[in-house]
Amino acid sequence: MKRFLIILILALVSSLACRSQLFYQCPNAPDVQVTVVSGGIMVDIDGGTSMMLFPQGFLSNYMYYAYGGVNALFTIDLTSMLLYVGGQTYQYTVVAAPPSSSAPGFNYPITPPATVPQQYYDPGPSEADRAYYRSEIRQLRYKIREAERSLRRYERDNERDPSISSMQLVQSQRRLIRTYYDRLEWLESQLY
Repeated sequence: MKRFLIILILALVSSLACRSQLFYQCPNAPDVQVTVVSGGIMVDIDGGTSMMLFPQGFLSNYMYYAYGGVNALFTIDLTSMLLYVGGQTYQYTVVAAPPSSSAPGFNYPITPPATVPQQYYDPGPSEADRAYYRSEIRQLRYKIREAERSLRRYERDNERDPSISSMQLVQSQRRLIRTYYDRLEWLESQLY
């Protein structure tokens, strides 16, 4: 996992280095220019306000940058950005990468993102996820049956010979069963 994250970060850094400046536009919002700088990104809003944002990590398929109440989420391919500034959230899309006179190798045009059929954007769980949830549900139901069987045995032992330790054992087993049922409820909610 660590190796995968390192490779991903290196790929992102190299892709950002190839696109040192990007212009983003959003309807009814000021234009934004994003420049990659050492240690983060510089966001220039409509040529007036500039802010330095620092990397905060990854959220699902997004790169997250933030500093001082300003947040930016970029897609991995850098074609869109969500910018939260001044209590407002704006959704920007990349327009073009301007040619840079100081770095002649960085003036490549941005290729438009490939269109993916709508069927791949299904918000529900995939078949593999459903199979995993079903498997977990089966295992959890087995654990619940075994835990309830043990609880009945502990309760009988407590009735025959009451003690503090046997009562604690019964209470502990009840908490375990309740935890199992909470997990089962969550897993079943993920199926639909």
